[in-house]
Amino acid sequence: MTGFALGFLSLSLAPQPDELLTLVAWLGVLAWFVRYALPGLARGLADGGDARAEALTLVALFASALALRLTLPWGPVSFGEAERLDTLWSARPTPCATMCTVPVAAAMAQALGLPLAAILRAAPPLFGALGVTGAYLFARGAGMRRESGVLAALIVLGWPAHLHYSTSLTFTVEGTALWSLAFAAAHARTGDIPARAPLLAALAVLGVYARPEYRLLLVPLAIVALAAPWSWRERGVCGALLAVGLSHYARYLAPSDAMRYASGASRFFFPRLFGDDALSPYWWFYLGALGVAAGVTARARIATSVALALSFASLLWIYSYLASEANPRWSQWRYYAALIPFVAVAVAMLGDRLGSREGAPWRRAVVPALLTLAALTPVPQLYALRRAEDQAAEFAWIRESAPRALGRRTDVLLLTNGGHAGLSHVRVEGPPRMALATRYAPLDWPGACEPSPSSQVRLRDLERVVDECPATISPERSAVYLGLSRDDARIAGLLRSFQLVPLEERTLRVAMSSTMTNLQCPVAFGVDGIVGLWAPDCRVRLGWYRLVPRPAP
Repeated sequence: MTGFALGFLSLSLAPQPDELLTLVAWLGVLAWFVRYALPGLARGLADGGDARAEALTLVALFASALALRLTLPWGPVSFGEAERLDTLWSARPTPCATMCTVPVAAAMAQALGLPLAAILRAAPPLFGALGVTGAYLFARGAGMRRESGVLAALIVLGWPAHLHYSTSLTFTVEGTALWSLAFAAAHARTGDIPARAPLLAALAVLGVYARPEYRLLLVPLAIVALAAPWSWRERGVCGALLAVGLSHYARYLAPSDAMRYASGASRFFFPRLFGDDALSPYWWFYLGALGVAAGVTARARIATSVALALSFASLLWIYSYLASEANPRWSQWRYYAALIPFVAVAVAMLGDRLGSREGAPWRRAVVPALLTLAALTPVPQLYALRRAEDQAAEFAWIRESAPRALGRRTDVLLLTNGGHAGLSHVRVEGPPRMALATRYAPLDWPGACEPSPSSQVRLRDLERVVDECPATISPERSAVYLGLSRDDARIAGLLRSFQLVPLEERTLRVAMSSTMTNLQCPVAFGVDGIVGLWAPDCRVRLGWYRLVPRPAP
């Protein structure tokens, strides 16, 4: 019965090869977790001595990381992820391609009956907490002491960028959690992890499909796996499964357009990364470099050190092209978040090499000092992390207000970028569509003159409707939504025929996250041409409006 259910689930969720391969990998990881990880954790808690201490450490790290992330404001997703997760809230979803891991996981949860809003709220903190325990297991798999593993976990637990993106389903934190676990499995010695070959293959497939640049991590992962005491049979099984799992991905390996040029904002990536404490606790990068050097001098750690250095260098290289966001705190942070697990394990390696319970007093103090620094790192940033972010605030308000404002109205007219020449490629209608879909049901992208579908709500492109089929505008059936991308010039055509009377309006104080979706906040550009990191909150007006026909002239 279980096999039939899983087979039916795979056929219903994944008709396309990329989705199917990703789904099979997820089912493999979940099966391994239920068969081996949960019983092993239960045995560890029941046993005494070292096994119990190890299990309690894992539980404590996971619980504390999850609790901290759940206290932060919910940031559902930004505009880019809203488009990439289109399959979740689209009435006619398109298959995913290079980023299938998160959409397929969410679709699995939906297939099991979980509401979409609950998935968006619970999954990111869970993945964030999983990334914290993944860093611990990564360090422990590399042979470090327990306190050094805790150090790696604490660095990830309190890193501001990791905290921020652990409140949003964004592919970055989810992907690095999987890669941390993959590196932990690759380090495993014979007998440490049952069925480690299929587990590593499944984790690597999911890691590659999380974000395109993560395919660069396959090389350092292979270095670790080849250096670990694996049998050639296990390596052969893992390699064969990995080849099958990534067989369809080969068509995406050609360099993308993004690799052919560097964006204007990317030139600020390195200076800010390595010297701006408003963006990241950059001292960990320098301590991590020392940790890699310390690992190279230890025979048992050479492969780990090389893998860490190569992982970090590969991601830095690709992000020197991709780091194109105008607001580094809220948007570009996702590039920093991808680097965090590797930095954390490198610092743990430094602590493991220098720290010792025996010997000189300064050696006994190394790890406790680093643990204290890791615990204090997020404190100065907690105020910024708790600020209301514009896109998250808009999402929450739409979900709250839409049932009251719309009532029996079915047509939502809103401003869009899709299909309009001369506008940004960013589809500003994505986040409102996502918010309404989580409140009602999956929705199509805004249309114009198409017949009304048999659904509670349909989205319509305000400007196209006015230009192409104004006679289809029904004041009784329609409501206008104007949000972050409110632009009075773009609704002038509608205002010639109708007055907008508020159904519900609210002014919010928010932190700007994107200059491409938020057109209401004055842009506080700094001397380097990007949004100021500590720009004050600004006021935005969000509103639902009913249409009142103007008298004929």
